[in-house]
Amino acid sequence: MIEIQETPSVSVQNQLRGQKNMPTLLEKAAEIAAWNEAGRKILPKLPFENRGLSARTIDALVAGGIDAPERLLFATEAELNKLSGIGKVSLDEIMRYRLRFLPTDRL
Repeated sequence: MIEIQETPSVSVQNQLRGQKNMPTLLEKAAEIAAWNEAGRKILPKLPFENRGLSARTIDALVAGGIDAPERLLFATEAELNKLSGIGKVSLDEIMRYRLRFLPTDRL
């Protein structure tokens, strides 16, 4: 752990210069930005994992604003068809998913 003392005669930057292998603020910011970007790509898809949906279908749902699998249970077929990237195969996957939870008269 590095202790930085705030004294008028020695700046924080000068104190850090003496530390070996100390990442710069810009390097740390770049690392944090990379983690944030990875999180934005992965986190929205996590609720859809292991639901029997293909990666392409999941990508289309997330891009279309469907943020939870439960929303698939209440969306109409017409609403799903309006989503870009949802075609016949994706719609079939979604309908198979819905069959697991909804009675057939509600499809």
